[in-house]
Amino acid sequence: MDFGCRYRGGYASDTTRTLYTGKPDDMFYSSYLAVMEAQSVGVSSVSPERTGSQVDSLTRNAIERYGLGRYFIHRTGHGIGLEVHEAPVPGQQQHAVPEAGQRCDR
Repeated sequence: MDFGCRYRGGYASDTTRTLYTGKPDDMFYSSYLAVMEAQSVGVSSVSPERTGSQVDSLTRNAIERYGLGRYFIHRTGHGIGLEVHEAPVPGQQQHAVPEAGQRCDR
């Protein structure tokens, strides 16, 4: 499920949750672990010295270790603020290291 709301001044939220009824099968559980690991790697790899494409590659590598790389057809993530999807947008095409205060999607 993917949902959100607007708060004071129009600030956006964006929440995604996965639910399963019954007992998850092995494929679901493995996929879930892959996404959890990729998220952890992605979050911990963000730094002022790293480009969005580098963060994206590290995240993709985590997914690929589970044999699920072919299913990763989306960007790694996105910023959120007044827009639901805004800079920074770490993905395969973001090669510049942004300067402080600079938008990361340019």
